[in-house]
Amino acid sequence: MPNQLGMDYEREELSLEERLVLRLLRPGRMSAQPVAVLAEAVGVTPRNLQEIVRHLINEHGEPIGSATSSPTGYYYISDAQEVEEVYQTLRHRAICILQRAARLKKASIVTVFGQGEL
Repeated sequence: MPNQLGMDYEREELSLEERLVLRLLRPGRMSAQPVAVLAEAVGVTPRNLQEIVRHLINEHGEPIGSATSSPTGYYYISDAQEVEEVYQTLRHRAICILQRAARLKKASIVTVFGQGEL
């Protein structure tokens, strides 16, 4: 049954750990929870928790954000402004990674990216 944000914790396609993570995540950037805290509550290692969150995002489309400044950790994206903030952060990270790869190979970002237009 979905909660107030539309999260359905009991979907059959979710593992027990995925369900637990969704139950523990709080809505909003300022409610981010540290990876170690979530991992302990779920009963997995921090690395496993990161894999669970990645799977929830990539395979189930869950709008989970991550914060690298205080408060750090994961949170459930709760509104359009947070969607935009996470989008901009991810876009910036991706560009920085492409720039780093291009410098490493002494190539252009376009070459590294593998197409004529970014």
